[in-house]
Amino acid sequence: MVLYASFFMAERGVMTQKMVIALGGEGADGRAISLPSRIYERIGQYLLVKTVVNLILGAVSFAIMLLHGIEFALFWAVLITDSRANGRFRNLISHEVIMISKRKLMLGFAALALMSAPQAHAHVKLFKLDPKFEPQSVAFSGYAPGTVIVDPTNHFLYLQLSNGIARRYGVGVGKAGLTFKGTATIARKAKWPSWTPTKNMIRHQPGKYAKYAKGVPGGPGNPLGSRALYLYRNGRDTYYRIHGTTQPSSIGRSVSNGCIRMINAHVEDLYERVPVGAKVVVL
Repeated sequence: MVLYASFFMAERGVMTQKMVIALGGEGADGRAISLPSRIYERIGQYLLVKTVVNLILGAVSFAIMLLHGIEFALFWAVLITDSRANGRFRNLISHEVIMISKRKLMLGFAALALMSAPQAHAHVKLFKLDPKFEPQSVAFSGYAPGTVIVDPTNHFLYLQLSNGIARRYGVGVGKAGLTFKGTATIARKAKWPSWTPTKNMIRHQPGKYAKYAKGVPGGPGNPLGSRALYLYRNGRDTYYRIHGTTQPSSIGRSVSNGCIRMINAHVEDLYERVPVGAKVVVL
């Protein structure tokens, strides 16, 4: 029973890690999803309380195991030194000795499992998006309503609305020398788009991109995320996109190969607001 319970608690730790990554965290592979701040606060409080409880239970189990170990040692000391323990008395207690040994082994496993359970949480890296990168209405003007404006320096994307207001989103942009500048048009849009690295990407980093030369189908693991807006100039594909991401921690940074990346939920919101044919200006 005790051994089963200990392994059950350890499994709960692993499942909690998966839940955090699925609902709003970053695991060891660096993938995560953003959630509102209040949810992160609740998750953080839950993990803290559970870790403390597991530590206490682990310490109690270890203390019980230690006490039983002392009892076991004293028992054998008496058994060896007391001549009355020979013969019939030894036979009567042999079964109890075996049962005690089994209990010690089970308690030992339980203590180790409980003490290691908090470690499952130690590898969880919660990602919390800076509030300034959350979608919000701000004062902004100078462009026709419906225009998309990207400010790579400050990592913002604006959708110009009327009356001097714009909807602002946080974005990740290209590294130095890989950014797109100027004007373009959104020629097409796609939900859960497929992705194929460009020839330049494969040439510069073959070890990273050559294996994807035949393309990656759309889905949760696709680098373009859940939506993509394709930028064309003079009727030709620029190979630059406004798209989602599997790495929300890159928002607010200059790390991409030139495309403009957004949190999946944010690009889904933009996708519904921007029609094909909309003008894009990258400052």
